Amino acid sequence: MPKKALIDQQLPFPALMKLGMKFFELAFMTGRLPVLRDLHPWTNKNKTNVSWLPINKNLERTASTPAPAEVVADYINRARYLSIVDFCGCRRSFQCKDYPEEIGCLFMGESTLEIPSEHNRQVSRDQALAHLEKAVQADLVPVMGKARVDNFIFSVPDKGKLLTVCFCCECCCITRYMRHLPAERLNEIFIPLEGLSIEVDHTCVGCGTCEKKCFIGAITIEDGRSVIGEKCRLCGRCARFCPQGAIKLRLNNPRLKEDYRRRVDPHVQIG
Repeated sequence: MPKKALIDQQLPFPALMKLGMKFFELAFMTGRLPVLRDLHPWTNKNKTNVSWLPINKNLERTASTPAPAEVVADYINRARYLSIVDFCGCRRSFQCKDYPEEIGCLFMGESTLEIPSEHNRQVSRDQALAHLEKAVQADLVPVMGKARVDNFIFSVPDKGKLLTVCFCCECCCITRYMRHLPAERLNEIFIPLEGLSIEVDHTCVGCGTCEKKCFIGAITIEDGRSVIGEKCRLCGRCARFCPQGAIKLRLNNPRLKEDYRRRVDPHVQIG
């Protein structure tokens, strides 16, 4: 019998898929314990290194600073092997009503050839760039890097040759479970883009919209004002949904592509 990816084994059983997501949350909860977070490959700082790449239209950036989505495009244009999964397992598990299920992960690297899923297909650079654009237009925020958990989900041995671009929603994505990790470990495996910053200005009325949209629980309302805590990974969703426009996201790094490569490339090969 041909090998099947873990995700394919669960597909015929929606309840099992949702139960599987609970298993993932429990696995990340073990990261609360120092010894276990070093032992577990999904939370080990040498096996996972990812970042959000915000797609906010009102992102403030200097003229010489590339847009975050250009960092994804840079990797696509350098990758020899590219593949797309034709659905999002997280959104299917939770039967997402707000974002399209058919926009799945984009993978890069030689290990894409080893993904046994019948729902994974090799694509050209142009197809990968079109998939990125489709995701951005659907308001799905890319998170990119070496994500060890995907080797498990797609039943691929970890050879350091699988780079993930997950197009995430705040309501369903497995990245939500990283809220169980302490900020010091998040700073080692789920790293904000270099040169990216966030600020809540005086127009905040404390409505709580941002708090509800924060995937990782980093925002609280204190004394009638939004306070962004140390777990914030700068995904940009709070700024995207703030009805007052009170949350400002700024990017100032002309060498953003180079800095991202310098950090992520030692963890994963895409050639």
